Amino acid sequence: MKNPLVSIIVPYYNGKKYLDQLFDTTLNQTYKNIEVLILNDFSTDDSINIINEKIKEDSRLRLIDMPQKGGCGSKGVEEGLKHVYGEYFFIMTQDDFLDKDYIEKCVDQINKTGVKIVLTKSYFHFGQTNKQIGKTLKKEISGKKAFELSLNWKISNVGLRSVELTKIEPFITTCYDMDEYLFKKYLLLVDKVAFADTAFYYRVDNPNSLSKELHYFNFETIKSNILLVKTLIENKFSVNSIDKHCKELIKIYQVWFNVYKINKPIFSKEHQEYIENIFKFSKEEIEAIIKKYNLIRCKYKLLFSKLEDVQSINYKTPLVSIIVPHYNGKKYLEQLFDTTLNQTYKNIELLLVDDFSTDNESLEIIKKQQEKDSRVKLIPMPKKGGYGNYGVEEGLKHVKGEYFTVLTQDDFLDKDYVEKCVEQINKTGAEIVLSRAHYFKGEGKKRRQIGKNFKHPISGKKAFALGLDWEISNHGLRSVKLLEKDPFVCKYYNQDEYQFRKWLLLVDKVAFADTAFYYTVNNPDALTKSVYPFNFDILETQLFHIDLLQEYKFPKHVIEKRINKLIKQHNKIWVKAFYEVI
Repeated sequence: MKNPLVSIIVPYYNGKKYLDQLFDTTLNQTYKNIEVLILNDFSTDDSINIINEKIKEDSRLRLIDMPQKGGCGSKGVEEGLKHVYGEYFFIMTQDDFLDKDYIEKCVDQINKTGVKIVLTKSYFHFGQTNKQIGKTLKKEISGKKAFELSLNWKISNVGLRSVELTKIEPFITTCYDMDEYLFKKYLLLVDKVAFADTAFYYRVDNPNSLSKELHYFNFETIKSNILLVKTLIENKFSVNSIDKHCKELIKIYQVWFNVYKINKPIFSKEHQEYIENIFKFSKEEIEAIIKKYNLIRCKYKLLFSKLEDVQSINYKTPLVSIIVPHYNGKKYLEQLFDTTLNQTYKNIELLLVDDFSTDNESLEIIKKQQEKDSRVKLIPMPKKGGYGNYGVEEGLKHVKGEYFTVLTQDDFLDKDYVEKCVEQINKTGAEIVLSRAHYFKGEGKKRRQIGKNFKHPISGKKAFALGLDWEISNHGLRSVKLLEKDPFVCKYYNQDEYQFRKWLLLVDKVAFADTAFYYTVNNPDALTKSVYPFNFDILETQLFHIDLLQEYKFPKHVIEKRINKLIKQHNKIWVKAFYEVI
């Protein structure tokens, strides 16, 4: 077998952005005896016309329409395998890419060793950097050894496979990540596996990737991991190996259970029932495995006994409103959508309050994102505001959430930001949860933390005092009910700092979440980079802070310290700023 036809299967949906790369990485392989099968899962963009034009140039390219909506890559793989002409096949998604000698190096190993599976190096591709997945071996190993190493990605499971394997074990999609399970199982069907010194690149910087969103079928990964443990048992792996992967299975169950617990409201009733049936089935299956084979050591039995089931869900999953005042923010929109819409907590709404932007392009980008994601709302200001707090005031008139947070258009959050804050709401019942905050000066530069975080709740009064000098951050989630006690009315430039602190005095306790907000300070176009007349409002709000200290009967020394600091600021900073303005 010197020159076998190799079939490259590509599940595809609306991938116009990556088509040039896809054509280049496949059709320009140094090994020419290939066919490229693009499985179109009812794409809605104009990319299919581009593919059809390319087919006219290169007959090795084939476009196959899915007979019905698949919704995930494994369905495309299953359909693609019905149409292959090759002796070997390879799977990639529409945004992945390969070394140019990828197929050639794999075929070389097939010819040298006669194997039915050749694996290669794999890398996570982050845009500018790559991170290797597992390691690559130089010598052949048994299929059984390769299976065991692949379970925890000690070796990559990407490479060429003989089509004959799909006749022994047909590729039938019974769960979302069936490709990962079956590609591992195929390793058990061969005597040996070879390795080629070439690389596959798995793109993780595509914000529109299916893996970036949470779908009801993602929970099927629990079922595929149950199949893996059963496969270990059926193939008589060591008790230690089975025991180890049972432990991993229990952890996987609990991780996905926690994901569902905090995101239940985003799913329809039908999908909630589907997911909850997965948990019910999986818990019974795991328990049966443990009882039948007596596999798990005592501490893992305890771990299993603590597994929650769907009847135990009484977790609050409030809608959280993220308010972002916006003006000509095209440069930061991609980052903004990523940091908000890709939060691990999905029950959010993103309110972009536009202050008469003059770059129509940014508004068009926002409107397109609205079409993709119904959680995005574009709210035009009724009249020109001039700075962010007018946008906050207007945004608060439109929130539907029970809690809210505010960002400027160039700030960003940890991906678990909202999730961690909601966890603290559930644990403590607090109406305000604050987080860590950092100044962000650009990639590769140190992120300086603002103040400190507490592990346990403190009184609202103490939080107010600490917040005045930024001994704690003032960023976090706040209950919309606070607006009923004291409405947000924009009278001053830094109304948000004043009002957010004042609300601290209206609550019994304030909780803290171990997650971070990043305040971008390297944006040359930011309003804070220049001095305007309204900046001097800060002096007046500082006086209001002193009034609050007196009203809530803070100790005399605290009040005096605040007065002295204000006098110093006035003399050192504001007098100088005044002369800059005039």
